[in-house]
Amino acid sequence: MATLFRINSILKSNNLNKEVIVQGWVKTFRSNRFINLNDGSCIEDLQCVLDFENTEKNILDKINTGASLKIQGKVKESQGRGQKYEIEIEKQIINGLIEEIILYFSKL
Repeated sequence: MATLFRINSILKSNNLNKEVIVQGWVKTFRSNRFINLNDGSCIEDLQCVLDFENTEKNILDKINTGASLKIQGKVKESQGRGQKYEIEIEKQIINGLIEEIILYFSKL
């Protein structure tokens, strides 16, 4: 069973191969595969790796800067430069988009 973690606790401790849930906002989304997620618990972002070949295009189109995501996956040692750990995404839920927030406040 996956447990909710703050990003700073994942980056600071060894949780390799542990099933986790993280929530935060998309800082960047590159190559339809790499999501840099931040939850405000630290200055660093957590890289989350998406299997874009098996993800519907309408989901990929909604993942952009400012989108609020809840991600479930396994902590893995990162193969790339710049981070020690990353999350292999097994499930993602798009909670909200920044455009919807802006639209809401513009109507007030």
